[in-house]
Amino acid sequence: MSTVSRLVLLWANQEIPAPSIGTFNSRCPDKIVVRSLTSRDITKRFAPFPEIRTDGVLNIDDDMLFSEKDIVQTFRTWKKYPWGIVGPFPRSHSGSSSSSDLEYVPVSVDYSLILTSAAFLHREYLRLFDERIPDRVRDEIDRRRNCEDLFMNFIVKAHCGCSGVFAVRNKRFQGPRHLLAFQALSGRSDHYTYRSHCLREFSKLFGNSVNLTKSYCLY
Repeated sequence: MSTVSRLVLLWANQEIPAPSIGTFNSRCPDKIVVRSLTSRDITKRFAPFPEIRTDGVLNIDDDMLFSEKDIVQTFRTWKKYPWGIVGPFPRSHSGSSSSSDLEYVPVSVDYSLILTSAAFLHREYLRLFDERIPDRVRDEIDRRRNCEDLFMNFIVKAHCGCSGVFAVRNKRFQGPRHLLAFQALSGRSDHYTYRSHCLREFSKLFGNSVNLTKSYCLY
């Protein structure tokens, strides 16, 4: 598709070799870059790799299906709000950023967070994430393989000084696929408890100054 400048595939499987470009049977093989990672560190998904040359970056999990029409629609929304995170998976919270009762909750009618399993953001946020995440936080996120998306939400909110989240209408989007409930991250018994812990810890780290204003808008 003409709107895609480059596809950077991060291959973290330490047992199976990364696929060759020819495996994809693409009409534009020169647009594909496969990066073999030396670890399964989940924070690598936000690494500012030199192959990423466009301001707009679509960060997407390997078990998601995004049609070309939906990519274009989401990209157009992001171009209107390039300082934010734009995607189809909103989430919310209860409590305030300065309180110990801050909790991560499923979205109902409003939202304050966007999951990065399928979301557009500016490549500058990749650099800021890499530079500003403390080593202890990076290590904990990589160990638990969770909350990297929440930290990115905080990076965006702190940088723009606003809520920074924009949920798009998307009825055709599919994901995740081929996962049983107990395999999915959200299927873990402590999923919401741990992500609530992350919200409180990140809020303290950012001096309780991050804007967690809720939105009702769909774009």
